[in-house]
Amino acid sequence: MERYLFADGVDVLPGARGDDLGSEFHCHHGRSLVSMRVVSLEPQRELTLIADQPTTMHITTRLSDARGQTRVSRSFLWEEPADPEVAQSLRPMMETMIAAGEGAIKEVFEENAAAARVRAASPD
Repeated sequence: MERYLFADGVDVLPGARGDDLGSEFHCHHGRSLVSMRVVSLEPQRELTLIADQPTTMHITTRLSDARGQTRVSRSFLWEEPADPEVAQSLRPMMETMIAAGEGAIKEVFEENAAAARVRAASPD
């Protein structure tokens, strides 16, 4: 989550009864704190978070099989800020963060795949 969200640190709070549903990520960005709560979850398939910064935002990440590889697709829905200047600057900022986040996700999947290949090639 730190790499994906470009955070200095992330605190994870479990949901009710220790479940993932309802869990929260508190992402530290310098002196800023962004809170994200898991509001929907289909393990290994789909995750929806609600974030409180820079505006209320719903982020859904879906994983699917694409000819033996994992396909990651994400959807974003956010509330338009009341301040017109903030609203105007939000879309370019989000486009930059989305592209960078996709790169971070890809790196993690590639690192995990490389580690799995090394484990598979190692004699027991």
